[in-house]
Amino acid sequence: MSQKDEWIDISKRKNIDEVRNTKEYKDWVKSIKERDNEECVLCGADQHLEAHHVFSFKNFVPLRLNLNNGITLCH
Repeated sequence: MSQKDEWIDISKRKNIDEVRNTKEYKDWVKSIKERDNEECVLCGADQHLEAHHVFSFKNFVPLRLNLNNGITLCH
């Protein structure tokens, strides 16, 4: 399946948990954290990290898997 086809498939899913359990989404999370050197971009913490969307996951469906729309933050 091409990247475009994967995005179309994911963008049609209504349930957020369903999307977040896909391999593509998990790969996005991993890529964001790796890009940010496994550190919170705000404070440099290296524990309790999450990949967050800059533009809302819910409202900006086309950007869900865009690496430029991700940021690593701690909680």
